[in-house]
Amino acid sequence: MNTQSYYKEILKKFDKLTQKEYSSLSLTGIQLALMAAAVLFLVLSISELIGNFSSMVRTSMFFVFLVASFALVLYLFIYPLIRSFNLFGRDNYDSTAKKVGMLFPSIKDDLINAMQLIRIKDNK
Repeated sequence: MNTQSYYKEILKKFDKLTQKEYSSLSLTGIQLALMAAAVLFLVLSISELIGNFSSMVRTSMFFVFLVASFALVLYLFIYPLIRSFNLFGRDNYDSTAKKVGMLFPSIKDDLINAMQLIRIKDNK
């Protein structure tokens, strides 16, 4: 195999890693969003129990709960899920290589350096 095929294989693995990372983030995000919505609901319910608010205040609290819950689900679940399908553009391979280098210190700079050398060679 030549260096170009090795390089393409590494890029495919980086894409797979990035997709798994965003899928994991979306699963964690839905859990966080549901927990935050439950806590917000509990806080609003207890404040209503203590305050005995009017109908207008309860209505505004309900809509605050809906908007906050929707925003949490959108930011913590939908956004990483869409990113896992590369709809907002692909992540930089160098940043993915740095993440891999932090997890595996034995190949920390070698991976990034090899990728840069192959790109320089291809540009000539």
